[in-house]
Amino acid sequence: MAARESSALSAQFLKAVYLAELEHPRVTLNVLGKALGVTAPAVSRRAARYIRRGYLARDGACGLALTPKGERVALHAVRKHEVFEAFLVSVMGYPWYEVFTAAWRSATYLPDEVIERMFARAGHPRCCPHGHPIPSPEGRIAAILDRPLLSLSEGTTGALSRIFTHDPGILRYLDALGLLPGRAICLRCRAPFNGPLHLLVSDGPGRGEREVVISPEIASFIHVQPT
Repeated sequence: MAARESSALSAQFLKAVYLAELEHPRVTLNVLGKALGVTAPAVSRRAARYIRRGYLARDGACGLALTPKGERVALHAVRKHEVFEAFLVSVMGYPWYEVFTAAWRSATYLPDEVIERMFARAGHPRCCPHGHPIPSPEGRIAAILDRPLLSLSEGTTGALSRIFTHDPGILRYLDALGLLPGRAICLRCRAPFNGPLHLLVSDGPGRGEREVVISPEIASFIHVQPT
């Protein structure tokens, strides 16, 4: 039991590094500490063990990066996490903006066979509720040809593909605006001098569209697959 607990904690730590790499250009001790709910010195002590074991490498003075060995462990943990999220939404009826925390607490500790049954019951989802491709059991991830919303020119249309934050307040706000993965959107215009973005968001087939105005900060969490 102690060995299983230690293995799960290691996978949880490496998963946190992987997810932080998606959201930040560089994973610092402070960034990782915030994700794990611990102090930077605590992160540094744990990271030193994983560096010695070949799972992590130093990235500058205070940064961390996964090695290929560490990435394999992290992707296995990410698959568990994202399958669990998809199961909670499609089978259990959870709102998509609530599932990250529940999966973070529980998914890493579940046996692989339970996760695979959840995967089948959820309909073999390709992506998690936040739009990220779920790694295969072998650790492969399907490529998504999307772009940050902030990089698009006015008039660009596409599908909202991925959300790059797990902040529950921001996710709930995006849900209230109808900005969910899979929704068709159009960048109608953008105010100058870092002003707000005006989007046309589809409410679904035959339901029309509506205008939504968001700040550049909120837009920075959104990726779009242009059409």
